[in-house]
Amino acid sequence: MAAKGDRLASELRGRLSPEARIYADLSSRRLYARDQGEPPRFVERVLLKQNIPDLVLQPELPDDVSAALRWARARELSVVPRGAATFGLGGAVPTQHGLVLDFSALRSIEEINLDEQTVTVLAGTRWADVAHALKPYGLALCTYPTSWFSTVGGWVNTGGYGVGSLAYGHFKDQIHRLIVLTPQGELKELTSDDPEFEYFIGTEGQMGVVWAVTLRVRRAPQKTTPILLQCDSVESAFALAHELLQEGFQPYHMKYLSAARIHEINELLHSSEAQIPERESLLIAFDEWESARACERWAVQSEITVSSLYHAYYLWHERLFPMRPKRLGPGMLASETVLSAEKAPEFIKKAEREGARFGVHLASEAYFVGDGQVLLLPAFTFNSRNVFSEFFVASLSLVLTRLGIALGGRPYAIGIWNTPFARAKFGKKFDELCAYKRKIDPDGLLNPGKFFALPAHWSSLMLRGLPLSIGLEIARLAAPLVRKFFDPTPKRYPAREPGRPPTAISPLLDLLEYNETLCSRCGSCVPVCPAYIYTKDERTTARGKLQLGLALLKGEKLDAAGAQALFYCMHCRACTDVCQSSLDLVPVWDELERRVEARFGKDHQKIEEFVRGVEAMQIMPGTEYVPPIVKVLEGVAYGHRDAS
Repeated sequence: MAAKGDRLASELRGRLSPEARIYADLSSRRLYARDQGEPPRFVERVLLKQNIPDLVLQPELPDDVSAALRWARARELSVVPRGAATFGLGGAVPTQHGLVLDFSALRSIEEINLDEQTVTVLAGTRWADVAHALKPYGLALCTYPTSWFSTVGGWVNTGGYGVGSLAYGHFKDQIHRLIVLTPQGELKELTSDDPEFEYFIGTEGQMGVVWAVTLRVRRAPQKTTPILLQCDSVESAFALAHELLQEGFQPYHMKYLSAARIHEINELLHSSEAQIPERESLLIAFDEWESARACERWAVQSEITVSSLYHAYYLWHERLFPMRPKRLGPGMLASETVLSAEKAPEFIKKAEREGARFGVHLASEAYFVGDGQVLLLPAFTFNSRNVFSEFFVASLSLVLTRLGIALGGRPYAIGIWNTPFARAKFGKKFDELCAYKRKIDPDGLLNPGKFFALPAHWSSLMLRGLPLSIGLEIARLAAPLVRKFFDPTPKRYPAREPGRPPTAISPLLDLLEYNETLCSRCGSCVPVCPAYIYTKDERTTARGKLQLGLALLKGEKLDAAGAQALFYCMHCRACTDVCQSSLDLVPVWDELERRVEARFGKDHQKIEEFVRGVEAMQIMPGTEYVPPIVKVLEGVAYGHRDAS
């Protein structure tokens, strides 16, 4: 396949701008074969045999995307758009090799319009980028996802509900304009009034490629103030939420956390003094301090437990780190269902019983998103070291999705693994989407093997109609017996203290394997990495290096370019600072470089050029790097196009 990739790269190169980057070597392409999700290894090996792309393109201009789409169509190659790959259902995973369009390096604040209160960004811009760029101008995002380092274009394709949805509704209501490219390579500008606009929202890259997004923003609140209310039962927690809204309070954000979820948070705190009472809880955030205090007084008068302000602020901060429990697994899966708040307690209690059948403990959260609905996220950690146990427990995620649908809900997202439930999400609109797909992409080359239809492979029968229903019911009924033989209980790795060698933990654990297993692949390390900002090469990121390091450990081949890329590191600890799994990564890079140098050697000249390049860009390690705003002119702040 390497020769094929080189041949395709040579053919495509002449159609692109000089700044566009093509990756054809295996060490790069293999990093695009998966996303944040953790499908069972057995299913991944059988169903996704063609998940390594032939080619990866990082476009610099819309013309690059247009040319690539037309070229791929002429060659009948599939095309998969990809952002930060924080979507856990396989939405950015290739199923037929083909071409991956990587927008993760396309970070640019194109325009901040202070008069109209809008911001225009390119698709690869992170939510953290946008928030930090708006802050000096007294503006803030209306809504945003909990994956703070995911891309704006990615949420257009997959998201909809997140922080602030209670006050501002679905994300599509905040989109003023989209610039997209159709599968034929046609550039389109769509406003929210355009009849085609909705076909590009939440359809996971099936209808076209998002290039730029114009968002409505708001005046930044002086201070967001959270309060934490606690109850004795899930029913009383949701009844309290309903009563609070009926009383006329208008929170910016409200989230339910189960007692089990609070227990996970306490497990990760490692401090008995900071422990949060493990009860059913409501985290409520107000944009006005006076409203928060009024709600607190009302709660006290109603004899509702108000937890400490410290606990409230801690949980508010943790809203951006949903993958921390991965460290308790090391396997972690979840189900995402949109359901009426009235039915939510019933779902949560039934889901907990299903979890008990499978031998895992569910830790649930629910985001109140307006119109009497909540986005439910029951998650569970499990022992991923046993292949059969992993395959068996993974079916619980589908069991929970089916449960939510039975109670009148719908799956939040589709990807590969929820394709059997796509019609349940869209209802009658699904036929309309199918018709538009046939019209705009008749050959089905854009992001195939998901959403509308699973990959054309015999193993996909396991995820279709009657076989799926029978399989899930068998899994449910057999669960109590099976878990006696294959224990799914999480097998926690002990925490590794800075500077402590892996042999001090266990002589059986290799340092690379230890950290790769605990990595949540959340992508938080990518946009803050000076090496990635400079090279735009996924192999230089912590996420990429851990995957390549594990491949090296297993004796897999690593090409010379991939080996050299592993030395491009400033050892600045930016990745460690944002790591949701709290991994101490600098010792890992020391060990990885030692092993790579012993096998492949070390090009000191290239490393020196890399260091000088990073220093010349004046990239300061940290979590607040954003493309700079160059100037403000007549109420409009313009972004620097070269700052990505």
